[in-house]
Amino acid sequence: ATYLTYLGVRVLRELPVVAAVAGGSGGAPVATSARPWLRLLQGAGVSGLNPKGLLVLVVLLPQFTDAAGSWPIPVQLAVLGLIFVAACAAVYTVVGYGSRTVLRLRPSAMRIVSRVSGAAMIVLAAVLVVEQVVHLTRG
Repeated sequence: ATYLTYLGVRVLRELPVVAAVAGGSGGAPVATSARPWLRLLQGAGVSGLNPKGLLVLVVLLPQFTDAAGSWPIPVQLAVLGLIFVAACAAVYTVVGYGSRTVLRLRPSAMRIVSRVSGAAMIVLAAVLVVEQVVHLTRG
């Protein structure tokens, strides 16, 4: 809760900055704009190291397998995992391009999103503390 509060306060105190984007209105291209494959690899690495992916594989996907099916269970899990990865890639791509479009049209949107995010972190931290206090006083 303390770390979440720290992050929330930090997000609220620091003003977000819109980075220059290649092809933008008068802005110079950013060094990473010339290397889209590097950004793709970085994004895949971050997503691949996220424990959420392992949880999906271990908890969610097995319930969609069929032990009596013609494909072995590991193959079924691999296919389902690839479908999950493709769906995540599609969603992240749409969100990324949509965010870029919104930020180009309305740079003030980033300030709004930052303020809402910072406030949400602080509220969530408070909820976590209250939840633990209630649990400790009852138990």
